[in-house]
This record gives sequence, C-alpha cells and structure tokens, in this order.
Amino acid sequence: MKKKWIYGSMLGLSICLSHEIYAMDEVVQSKIDNKSVPITRDGHSFADAHHQSDEDALIEDLTLVAKARGWTFAEAMADHKVAEEIGAIAVKLSKSRPDIFIGSVLSMEPGGTPSLYVKGVAGKEVHDLVASAKRHIKVVDRQPFSLKELNQRKKQVTKMLRDQGVDNFSVSVDFRNKGKVDVIVAKKSGTAPQISDIKSTLPISLRADVNLTVSDKPAMVPYSAFGGMYINISCTSGWSVFNRYATTGVTSSSHCNTPVGILHEGEGWHSMTLQQKYYGSFGDVAWSTTVSDEPPLFFASENQIRNVNSVEPHAGISINEPICFYGRGSNRRDCNTRVVSTINACNSNWASDDNLVRMSGNSMIFGDSGGGASYNTRVFGSVSGWCNGGTVFTVADLYDEAIGVKVRTTSHRKLKIRKTGPGSGSVTSSPRGISCGYDCGEFYNYGTVVRLYANTSSSITPFFGGDADCNDGVVTMNRDVNCTVHFEDSGSDPIDPPIYPPINPL
Repeated sequence: MKKKWIYGSMLGLSICLSHEIYAMDEVVQSKIDNKSVPITRDGHSFADAHHQSDEDALIEDLTLVAKARGWTFAEAMADHKVAEEIGAIAVKLSKSRPDIFIGSVLSMEPGGTPSLYVKGVAGKEVHDLVASAKRHIKVVDRQPFSLKELNQRKKQVTKMLRDQGVDNFSVSVDFRNKGKVDVIVAKKSGTAPQISDIKSTLPISLRADVNLTVSDKPAMVPYSAFGGMYINISCTSGWSVFNRYATTGVTSSSHCNTPVGILHEGEGWHSMTLQQKYYGSFGDVAWSTTVSDEPPLFFASENQIRNVNSVEPHAGISINEPICFYGRGSNRRDCNTRVVSTINACNSNWASDDNLVRMSGNSMIFGDSGGGASYNTRVFGSVSGWCNGGTVFTVADLYDEAIGVKVRTTSHRKLKIRKTGPGSGSVTSSPRGISCGYDCGEFYNYGTVVRLYANTSSSITPFFGGDADCNDGVVTMNRDVNCTVHFEDSGSDPIDPPIYPPINPL
C-alpha cells in the first residue's frame, strides 16, 4: 500500500545559514548560467522536478522577490545575504543580552547596511559582536525600551482594550519609533468608541505613546485548509511537527474548524485527530495527528515540494525582510510583501492572538489560514489572517510554548525504544530525551551520539537489541533507529544474548 504522507503545503524559506550562503551563491549562479532552470518571460523560475532541490528552491524565491521589489536577481541575492547575517547577529545578542536586545532592520536598498537596535548605550559586547560580521552593521542605541519591555507595553494596551469590551482591534509597536504603540479599533454595530474614553483607562506612563485610530473596517480578519493541503476545505495545513514523545502531526490555525480530515491530492481524504488548539500570547496555532509518520517536507506551491531544512528563530526575523506564503485558497506562492512589524497583537470576535509578525500588504484569502510562511527551505511560521493592513503570521519558533511541538526538519532523526521480556525496568538517555517508562521516543539532531541506560531492580542484566546500531547501547543518530531493551525477572531463566553485549544498569 502506498504510504500516505501529509505534509506542509507552504512556501519554503531560505535554507542557508550565513556561513553557507556564499557557497550556495556559486551553485545558484552556476545553475542560472547553465540555464538548467528555465527563466520565463515574466521573471518566474521553476525547477522541472516535482521535488525541488534546495538550490532550485532558493532560485525560485529570489526570482519572485526580485520581481516583486523591482530588483535584479543579483540584488535579491545580496539582500538575502544581508538578512542571513544580521539575523544571526540578532539571535546571538538576544540570547546573551535579552535585557538590551530590541531587533534588526534591513535597508530598503538591496544589500544595504542593516541596523541593530539596542536599549541604552551600546557597550563593548555589542560592538565586538557587530565587528565579527562580514559587513558593516549600524548600531542604533540609546533606545528607551528592550524588546521584552516593548512586548509588555503591548500587552498592557491589549488587556485594557479587552477589559473595555473592544472585540476587534490591532496593537502594533514600532521599535524604530521609540516604542510608540499604534492601535486601530473597529466600529462596533456602527457605533464608534470614544478615543478619549479608551485612553483614559491607560496607565499614565503609556497615554502619550499610544496613537489610537477608529476604523470603519475590521482591524483583524482570520482566513479561515499537510503543510499546504486542504483541511476540511476551509484552511491550509502548515508544517510537519513532533511532540516530546516523538509523535508526529501537522499544524493548522486554531481558529479553523476542528479538523477531521485532510485532502491528500491524488489519494483522497485522510483522517486527522486534533491534539491541541491555542490562541493567545504565542499566536494562533493547532496541531493534529494523522495516519502516518509525517516527513520534513512541504508544498511550496501547488506542484512543488521542498525539504524543511531549518526554522527561523524569533529574534532572527528582521524588519523589511521578504517572506513567502502559500495557501490552498489563493493557491499561489506569494513573495510580494516584507516584514513591517515584529510586535503585534490582533483581536477579533473569535480569535485573540499575540506575538504575531505583520507584513507590508495582504495577498491571502479565505482558505489560506494555517498555510506556511517560509523562504527557500526555512520555516518562519503559519498564516493567521489579515490585521492592520497586512497578512499576519504565528512564529514557528513559538510553537513549543504554544502547543508543545517543534517543526520537523531534515536534521532530525527519530529514536524509538521498545521494552521486551518478563521483567520490569526503565530506559533513560544522555543527552536527555528518552525516559521509557512513559517517554519511549525522541527526535535528535543528525549525528548526535546517544547513550542508553537500562534501569532495573532485577539481578539479571538487561540487554539491548533491535537495529544493529543499538547493540552496545550507544547510538549515532545518522538515521531513524529502533531499539529494543530486554528485561528479565530475577526468578526466570535468563535469555543468552550472544550478539547483544550487556549494558550495566544504573
């Protein structure tokens, strides 16, 4: 029987890390010089293969961005390199100094000087970090708030609006503008709320920094279909994910109807079982298990499948960075917009979402909710809807906080443990992940060396079996591995394990 895989129908984002992009550049340019990827008259490039190579995926997205921005291919490539480099610097600073980190901004000129925003006066640590980059980075310091503090200000305004009974609004913070908070409130039943009444409920420290506008149009509209497939005809699936027990599934948007089926084109509908829905501080996302183990693949467009090679860290998303989208409603890959805000909250009658990223415009329609935000083979997130004039998406790096799952990438390898025999015991691992008992599966990065330990009160030493890699209890995760651990009861005759060297219990 043909295996039924259900994976993302989303666009892919850039696979290359900053130290890899230069080598990739040569491969990409070689393919274009050799005309192995046809460039059509309207500027789109497409690989002939149904499963795109990583190089061809990058070529396609760079070509789409170049067309959307009126750039040459070389300019789009230059901009991509800058985004990779400033993103890596931003992630490092966010980890080492979250108390001063704010964010990064790309120049509107392709390949231009990017900016790194920090709270207070930038010290030696910041300047040393910036000096380690391959290009000049402008440090914009003496800012009044860190990213954490800006998010707190946004939450204060959001809570105030909800407490006032406002049910359709958007809150956006532009860290380039000293932490000013822009609020759009939709009229309710034709009655406009009084701006003075709303502002009077704000803390005094915030009132002067809030710009509030009342709109005749909704401030937030969700786009109610495995990544990139139809779910119940109303939404799009996002990404293949896994939980702490190595159970795989696919994401969708939490505001979609509870998924009961997913359409795998050419094979029909397959069942889905909802595991968790979430909308709130970490966005708008849900995940469901399906009929099979979900691979790290996604639909970049209707007929193109790509690898999922990496996930963009939240701190690595830059203002002005281009991102591509694909949903089954609009049914096209769209790279026409850029990031305009990384600090957003959006509220509608049926969804209340925070920590969303907002784009410069909107090209998504009904049916695109849940679909992927990506570039090349890198995952950025999943579409939530339209808010304050642009598409907004939930950040994939926050899925773990929201629903306890992570996006599955090509670097992940699965280790599964099965206990056998009449005895009892447990199996643990180093690095941590296996605790079997109850947690008998784990995904590890490719090449990770995992040592397994059998724990038992029996006087008979347990032994490992299963795949050949398991026999000495030390597993190198270069592929998916299935191990068995045999436990004997002290009162039973032990099984002689001539091909399985014993493992000492803890």
